[in-house]
Amino acid sequence: MYEISARCEQIHYIRTDLSEQCVICSKELEEGVFLANSLATPCNGLIPVRILNTTDNTVTLKNIEPTIHKLSDYSICSFNATDKNADRVKQLFSHLNLKHLNEEEQTSIENLCAKYADIFYLPGDKLSTTNIYKHTITLKSNANPVFTKPYRLPYSQQKEINEQINKLLDDNIIEKCNSCWSSPLLLVPKKMDSSGQKKFRLVIDYRKLNNLIEDDKYPLPNMTEILDALSGSIYFTHLDLYNGFYNVELEKDSRKYTAFCSGQYQMVRMPMGLKTSPGSFSRMMNLALAGLTNEKCFIYLDDLIIFGTSLETHNKNLQDIFERLRKVNLKLNPEKCDFLKKQILYLGHVVSGDGILPDPSKIDIVKKYPPPKNLDELKRFIAFVNYYRKFVPNFAQLAIPLNQLCKKNVPFIWDSACQKAFETLRDSVISPPVLQYPDFSEQNQFIIQTDASNYALGAVLCNSDLKPIAYASRNLNKAEKNYPIIEKELLAIVWAIKHFRPYLYGRPFRIQTDHRPLVYLFSMKDPSSRLMKFRLLLEEYNFNVEYIKGTDNAAADALSRINISIKDLKEMNDNILSIMTRAQKRKLTPPTHSLTDNGTSYDWPDQPKVVETHITPKDSTELVFIEKEKLDRIRKLKNTNYESATFCYILDKKTIYIKYKDSPSQITPAEFVRELDMFCKHISIDELYFIVTKTNDIFVRKLVQEIKHYASTTIPRLYILKNVSRIDNKDDQKVILNDFHLLPTSGHAGMRRMLNNIKKYYFWPCLEKDVAQFVQRCDKCQRNKHSLPIKEPMVITSTANYAFEKIYLDIVGPLDRDNNNYSYILTLQCELSKFVEAYPLTSKTTVEVAECFVNNFILRYGIPQAIATDRGTEFMSHTMNEVCKLLHINKINPTAYHHQSLGALENSHKHLVSFLRIQCDNHPETWSKWLPYWCFSFNTSVHSETKFTPYELVFGKKCSLPSNLTNNVEPLYNYDNYPMQLKYRLQLTQREARDNLLKGKLHRKQKYDKSKRPVTYNPNDLVLIKNEVGGKLDSLYLGPYLCGCQRHTTEC
Repeated sequence: MYEISARCEQIHYIRTDLSEQCVICSKELEEGVFLANSLATPCNGLIPVRILNTTDNTVTLKNIEPTIHKLSDYSICSFNATDKNADRVKQLFSHLNLKHLNEEEQTSIENLCAKYADIFYLPGDKLSTTNIYKHTITLKSNANPVFTKPYRLPYSQQKEINEQINKLLDDNIIEKCNSCWSSPLLLVPKKMDSSGQKKFRLVIDYRKLNNLIEDDKYPLPNMTEILDALSGSIYFTHLDLYNGFYNVELEKDSRKYTAFCSGQYQMVRMPMGLKTSPGSFSRMMNLALAGLTNEKCFIYLDDLIIFGTSLETHNKNLQDIFERLRKVNLKLNPEKCDFLKKQILYLGHVVSGDGILPDPSKIDIVKKYPPPKNLDELKRFIAFVNYYRKFVPNFAQLAIPLNQLCKKNVPFIWDSACQKAFETLRDSVISPPVLQYPDFSEQNQFIIQTDASNYALGAVLCNSDLKPIAYASRNLNKAEKNYPIIEKELLAIVWAIKHFRPYLYGRPFRIQTDHRPLVYLFSMKDPSSRLMKFRLLLEEYNFNVEYIKGTDNAAADALSRINISIKDLKEMNDNILSIMTRAQKRKLTPPTHSLTDNGTSYDWPDQPKVVETHITPKDSTELVFIEKEKLDRIRKLKNTNYESATFCYILDKKTIYIKYKDSPSQITPAEFVRELDMFCKHISIDELYFIVTKTNDIFVRKLVQEIKHYASTTIPRLYILKNVSRIDNKDDQKVILNDFHLLPTSGHAGMRRMLNNIKKYYFWPCLEKDVAQFVQRCDKCQRNKHSLPIKEPMVITSTANYAFEKIYLDIVGPLDRDNNNYSYILTLQCELSKFVEAYPLTSKTTVEVAECFVNNFILRYGIPQAIATDRGTEFMSHTMNEVCKLLHINKINPTAYHHQSLGALENSHKHLVSFLRIQCDNHPETWSKWLPYWCFSFNTSVHSETKFTPYELVFGKKCSLPSNLTNNVEPLYNYDNYPMQLKYRLQLTQREARDNLLKGKLHRKQKYDKSKRPVTYNPNDLVLIKNEVGGKLDSLYLGPYLCGCQRHTTEC
């Protein structure tokens, strides 16, 4: 008799006639009771067998008759032949994540993965391609080859580029080529690896090629059908292909289009960044798994989900998928495969054995929207819900209590009616009919609205009718808070697209932002490295960026500024939260110098005081050193129990009173900090901001050092006030301001000196602001003190489109008269090509200048559309104006004494004078003969702005010089193709030169405007005018005068 306990596996011994090693075959002995496969050696006529009872009752077996074979009857494979496979399986297991599985589940998955170890990509493997599909690139009918000049990359990155290209060559992902197509490449930084080494991703910019490719619209499966089929399953597995696109080979005829510059290579596999790659990949996956989808797995774009209603069903389905992947030669990424999940997030829904529920993260950020604490927060919330008011029944009626609080002169009192209205409106935007399911039909285009604040990012996913599908928000990390605003706004777009990827990948959608520069970002030629990195992260998506007004972006704006309590922040996922400033976290009242109880006022004698203040002027906590007896009185008034403490904290007054006997020095700084941390748990030392003034107090200096040691703020600071009176009466404040500025003994002190003088004796809230306003409004100071010079923002002037469209003219001289009686030089420069001409003049009379301009320039190069000159009499005369009028030349005269208007020509004069000084070599009478040499030297040198020689931009070819006659061989042209080639080269070089000029102007403007101090004058403004002819003791400014009209800026 053999007894096997319920749900147990036991070993029993049975009799056998065999004496050598034998194999016991598996067998079901009775329902729910199984005999296991095993290898055993008989001993004394007995052999051990493993019996498993899967039932809930103890089972008794009278007899066991297993099937037993001699081991010698089997052919045993050599283990040496499988050593390599065993090592591969061991390596594969190290990359699998199976820690969440129980022993039975883990064993079943390991057995399957070991059997199909060859379909997983492991380090050192060669990535193969599928044998069932090749990707083809179809161009539009009017497409011409695009050849984009390579980006200029740092020399330090060349080694990394070469290494990555060599690896791609070794893996047969790229190949060398000779193509008339070319796209630029660049390196995008990735996160550092575990060893701290920088990592880069090689990226090819296919934007221009994408514009020429026909769209590949591949139909997507019905989301509802997928979710319905998944219901009832309890096991789910998500599989991820290794380098998914690289599993697909590129048709040979299509490879030339993917060529890129670095040497010159072209793709052998389907490239990333190509707009048709996602649709083609989906088509390949559906072909590969044809006959298995809908019953054993689902494919949605690049997501492959296997499901099953039991472990056995799931594993059978998984084995079929593995078998098919082996057949079609596709490789999996073991590190990104999730096996036997009980719950998955798929297509915006949480799918589990309990059913299908909407993803809670879509509404969590709104569900935890805290009640407004002030009027600004209330207005932001109303703007948020008002955006969806047309979907909320009786919105106006529900919002009445909140709108009442927004009225002028109404105190902000948050009562139960306001709370009820707030909760009702908040819940309305996360419930039907406002919150909707995603519409995956072809007629619908999803819309993402994004916004960024200084602390967080916000995003809303909507259907095309602007009804929301999901809300999201996350905080910025320390580094991201330092980004410029355009990078924060772009980061919001990148994060939102990645967050909502299941809805957006492989289909067109729209992005709406209230930051207009982002609309033009994707057409910028050379953005910053971080902008380029963000932009290229989105190359695989098909979207348009649209600008909307800030008022139309209220939802995303509110989500980027939600204030959530610290407790809620800790409970929320790190990726979905909103940031709150420290001042908002703990709102403090202004410091006080007296406490009142039952009408009795206690005023403390003047003692040294330490005042701690926050960023906002009204938020402060006061540390007051007082005697022990007065501290006891405070304790009695406030019913405190800190009998042994050296200080106590008065909650409602935000004042910390520190006792001492004779001197504060009897309290050591270390004791002070320790007890501050011990008794004031709700105010953490590392949250405090401090302001410091110079002091010789030894105790205070030691206290500052001690708090610096404990605090995590960058510069903890203390503000020391000694024997200072607090002035709350407005009239007294005005008298003090007058005395410290207007009296002869004060000498009309400036803001900083006046503030320091007052702070020695007096203090009141907003003191610094009052001093600044008083000094700024002092009439005598305005008239008699030098003000900071006004520096207007640089104006970017118009840029010519072709050579000699716009010409700059100027006069150099007078110089020493030479042998030909020349004393002046007329210089001309083309605004686009920077081509110069210089002609000697005997004088700078209008007639001679005009004749020289017409005879030497116009008759050789043609009539320009516009000329720009300074306001010299030779250019402003009636004769020159008539010449321009006769030749239909637009004459531009910039501001007087403003040489920057002709900056490029003025800079060339420096080069001209130095050239003549060197060539004349103490013989100034010969300077005129050297002018043609200077022109030739300047015109055949590469200009720093255009990156071309002026000669090449004008004549369409490089100039032949004595140094390169034998080095550079010009290509041979015939009469038929030379004009076309010349026209093409001129158009190409002049367009690129113009782009370089515009980029240079923008760079100079950004650098110049960093120190700008513009002033805008409006009609009826009162202004002072500088006294240019006054004496030493006369007023520096005259007036005031009434401004008659608004000033305008003129471009040239």
